[in-house]
Amino acid sequence: MKKSLKGYLEAFLFLFNILLVFLLIFENYIQIPLWMFPLGRLHPLVLHFPIAFLLLLLLFDAFRPRFEMEVEHFVIKYSSHLLLIAVFVTTASAISGLFVSQEEGYDPESVNWHKWTGSGMSVLGYFYYVFRTKIEANKMVQRFATFGLIGLLLITGHLGATITHGENFVFESWKPQSVVEIDNAEVFTDLVQPIFEEKCVSCHNDKKTKGELKLNSVANIKKGGKTGPLFEGKDAEKSLLMKRIFLDIDHKEHMPPKGKTQLSLEEKQILKWWVQKNAAFNLKVKELPKNDSLYNLAQKRFTKSTTEEKYDFKKASAETIQKLNNEYRVISTLSKTSNALEVTLFNSKFYAAKSLEDLTEIKDQMVTLNLSKVPVADKDLKTISQFKNLRHLNLNFTKISGKDFGGLVALPHLKTLDLGEIKVYLKSFRDFLKKSKNLKSVSLWNSNLSKAELLSLEKEFQNINIIKGKEENILKLNLPFLNNKPVVFKDSIDLKIAHPIKNVTIRFTTDLTEPDSLKSKIYVPGKTVLQKTTTIKAKAYKTGWMGSDMATFTVFKNHYKPDSVVLLSKLNRVHPANGSATFFDQVFGTFNANSPAWANNWAGFRNNDMELLMVYKNPTSVSEVSINLLIETETGIYPPQLIEIWGGTSEKNMKKLGTSKPIQPKQSTKPFMQVASCKIKPFKGTYFKLVAKPFNVLRDGKPNPALFLIDEVFVN
Repeated sequence: MKKSLKGYLEAFLFLFNILLVFLLIFENYIQIPLWMFPLGRLHPLVLHFPIAFLLLLLLFDAFRPRFEMEVEHFVIKYSSHLLLIAVFVTTASAISGLFVSQEEGYDPESVNWHKWTGSGMSVLGYFYYVFRTKIEANKMVQRFATFGLIGLLLITGHLGATITHGENFVFESWKPQSVVEIDNAEVFTDLVQPIFEEKCVSCHNDKKTKGELKLNSVANIKKGGKTGPLFEGKDAEKSLLMKRIFLDIDHKEHMPPKGKTQLSLEEKQILKWWVQKNAAFNLKVKELPKNDSLYNLAQKRFTKSTTEEKYDFKKASAETIQKLNNEYRVISTLSKTSNALEVTLFNSKFYAAKSLEDLTEIKDQMVTLNLSKVPVADKDLKTISQFKNLRHLNLNFTKISGKDFGGLVALPHLKTLDLGEIKVYLKSFRDFLKKSKNLKSVSLWNSNLSKAELLSLEKEFQNINIIKGKEENILKLNLPFLNNKPVVFKDSIDLKIAHPIKNVTIRFTTDLTEPDSLKSKIYVPGKTVLQKTTTIKAKAYKTGWMGSDMATFTVFKNHYKPDSVVLLSKLNRVHPANGSATFFDQVFGTFNANSPAWANNWAGFRNNDMELLMVYKNPTSVSEVSINLLIETETGIYPPQLIEIWGGTSEKNMKKLGTSKPIQPKQSTKPFMQVASCKIKPFKGTYFKLVAKPFNVLRDGKPNPALFLIDEVFVN
């Protein structure tokens, strides 16, 4: 190594260690800039080099044999160069680790131990490099130093692995697997929970809580995380859990993240069908209908299931399966030992007849075909009839006319057929059932057949399970939406409410009461002018439709925007927003997990008061200051407990003008936005200071400051 390069590395190594010690001592008093956070996320990439290299070099020093003088000099010289590089990267890894530890979602105790052992490893490694020659003079001291550093290195690595993968990750596979019989199996305990434990809990546990979400207990799963509950109601496709696991793998919010072991198609289906059953935690597998998709999957997994069907066809090549798999068509094997394939088509926008025709390459191996919500037409049934080994066919919500199912008679092994929301012609369908020798189950819910016709089919074909049912076809209207842009005004604003469907009636209120369909004021464009900050609640109504849910939106009056703003206190490290510019930029945060505004536009305070100095060039008479807050007590986000307004003619000559205490939620709440105001006697000044103090909540019997989030300030 050239002398100049070695000198530079040694100098930077010394400076890096000074920086590391400085960060350790003053980490609670400094704010890591947002642009440096990506450096912290390099920590997992950087740390593997020093772990392996340092371990080898330390073992080499501990057991280094004696060489001839020239060889000894060469070995010492170049091992010293390698040690310098290893210690340098160790220090860089420690600094990046300090950066990433500033992010929330990790157990503080585990991170604290890992932080101090890792930093200790860096500092002691530096001293070992500097004094290596003197240490080697005494064999006992050398052994003590090398084995001490090796022990510290292993402890640091173990603590890091615990944070990343959870406790007992290495030996978890040794745990005996309990044998479950299908009659005793529970859907959540024996189907769903194992998926969470294998693919999710390593990042969502008591020690590591990404997104404030824990998946290690029923209570935590029900609670959800920072972005809300995992599921609400029975609409699986709209639930947060489903959105995350079905996102493209390259999407930053896809779960599990890219690089982690991904969910299989079968695991995704289990989670989806479980959520569709209202995410029941006590549902037993034996309570499911025998033709239920979830029951069929359970049969594969438990000991007292039907013997796996043996197939005499050849296995499809991995290259063929890989070629046919794409973003709208998923092909997977039924099990690790099976040659049979199941195929699911997604996304109706990308569907074409060729999507099915391509599958003729695996026509002998395909036993399950799911075409639900794909615009398959009658002409496509001819292609499907070529899949001779098909056992299960799902045609729910497709575009087939239902006039002729004759082509499906060519499927000699077909056992289950799903025809939900399909019009069925009784005569031709009866002929099809007569010719289908192996058919065991047909779904006909929401078909055009009358109750009497369905009963006649049940009576005639007693060997076939006819699944019937009707659901309400009345659709619910979308939410009305606020059409004012921007929503912040100086003197007055003409209220604009709109709806995507024509000829709806919108009723609204401005007194925080819920609008109804009879008495509430009807919105008429151009007839409502607002002159103060107002919260509007609105619903949409139309004959033949279900009324919409209630929409809530607010317009904000901000008469006196300051000429300059200075933030005097420290922002929460996870919610720095745009610094002091955040409070008057008219860019609002949201509580939608799929919106960047969730993280980017909320300024957060937790361990210190918010102090915001507002300066006006000319004396300004102020009588009220308001702040827009995000409240979500489920995840520990509360309003501040106290707001103070100070005013004067200079920064050093200000007095307290008034205080207010925002109303605190009395029960656990889902996210909502709220305006908190502090009214004062009109005061004319050029300097005003807004102070907000965090609310203390009890945790483990001790008061702790809660996080509060602000996106805008309004001065009137």
